[in-house]
Amino acid sequence: MARNLGVLLAGGRGTRLSGSGPKALARLAGVTLLERAASTLRAVCDERVIVAPRALGLPVPDGWRAVHDDGRGPLAALVAGLGSTPYERALVLGVDFPLIGADNLSAIADRMGDAPAVAPRPDEHLQPLVAAYAPRACAALAAMIERGERSLVAAVLAIGARVIERTELAALPGGLERFLNVNTLAELDEAERRLSAMGRR
Repeated sequence: MARNLGVLLAGGRGTRLSGSGPKALARLAGVTLLERAASTLRAVCDERVIVAPRALGLPVPDGWRAVHDDGRGPLAALVAGLGSTPYERALVLGVDFPLIGADNLSAIADRMGDAPAVAPRPDEHLQPLVAAYAPRACAALAAMIERGERSLVAAVLAIGARVIERTELAALPGGLERFLNVNTLAELDEAERRLSAMGRR
């Protein structure tokens, strides 16, 4: 059983980012978003899976296992990743959060307590793909899908996830700057600017 299971969600098609291939293969400072997220999870997880539709043909990093979801969206992809192997807790990271560090994920996970999940809300949007999940979260989220729920945010809130609000997040390593969600070329440029300001590449 994994002590910390790393679940990397990488199913985005990147149509708003470049239109030339999967979002995971877009480059930030010469490194793909996939490689960045994989490095972050590798630092804190003893088992790791990458979740994406088979049709994307993403490379699978050494030491990782591929879990192929059916393309029904991030909620179904999350359940596929959480259900792939037993774990004590799962740390989940979407490939489009390239500034999140291992220290952020550890700090978030440490705040889960007895909740089924913990997720940050750095602005008006909850970010359940920069989050931690207890084993019982998988069955609860799968039940939400069976009831017809398709919204990842709605499902995570419905199962009773603990939410880390903006003020508390600002005190975590790197502060709010790290929670940039990259979906467009402008956001990719902003990520590069922030990396440079943080002295990271």
